[in-house]
Amino acid sequence: MGFYDTWLYREVLNAGWFVRILVWTVLGTNILMPAIIWYLFSGKLPFKRLRERWGNKGDRRQTG
Repeated sequence: MGFYDTWLYREVLNAGWFVRILVWTVLGTNILMPAIIWYLFSGKLPFKRLRERWGNKGDRRQTG
């Protein structure tokens, strides 16, 4: 029980702000991991085709 009585556990590890940061970091990592893995294995940006399509639509709106 000694660890649970320490300042580090009570004020940092068990604090609400620390838990929220930890949860958001894990959630964000899990959401972004497929794109990161895609980039590492293929060497291409995963959404390049989508960006090109969006860019073309934006160009058409500006010129039309």
